[in-house]
Amino acid sequence: MSRQPVIFDCDGVLLDWEKGFYNWLKKFYPGHCPKTPYPAHWDLHHWIGCDKEMARRLIEAFNTSTAFGELQPMPSAQRVVHDLHIAGHPLYVVTSCSGEGGVRARRMQNLVVEFGKVFQNVICLPLGMSKLDTLKAFHTVLGRCIWVEDNYQNAAHGYEAGHETFFLHRPHNLAYQGLRERDGQEIKHLDQLSDLVSLFT
Repeated sequence: MSRQPVIFDCDGVLLDWEKGFYNWLKKFYPGHCPKTPYPAHWDLHHWIGCDKEMARRLIEAFNTSTAFGELQPMPSAQRVVHDLHIAGHPLYVVTSCSGEGGVRARRMQNLVVEFGKVFQNVICLPLGMSKLDTLKAFHTVLGRCIWVEDNYQNAAHGYEAGHETFFLHRPHNLAYQGLRERDGQEIKHLDQLSDLVSLFT
């Protein structure tokens, strides 16, 4: 029996981008290092303590650094990915980190190091780009997939594209928790995913 494909967002779902960015700022830009290890808002300029343009420049600089390719896995991510892979689910990643080739290469290598060669494709979109068209394309080719995301808008786009959506709780999306009933399911921890996926297979 074929298993339902699972599409993961990467940052904040599979890899701990915020911790990597925090440590990088602390080392190279201590004047911009946040007071807390994780942001309370999606828009990171609040967390960094600068304007939006400066925040974007810092994010782009980090994403093109070697540190970007050395991110640690999120809690439970390795076990969950392993379990889904062993169960026969085709696994994919859609991430809006950069469209630049060097960034994609570091992302791919980082995922291989932490999870093995388990992802059938890793799609890297430009920073901040909508994932809606990509998720619609997945639906056209593969049908209804399982989509795991920590960004509210991207989660809603997954539902709009026809996928079974799981919205992962994170400190930065507290304002959106409890608003997902019509668009998908909320999960407080990634380790809930393995049990819930079996309901849609």
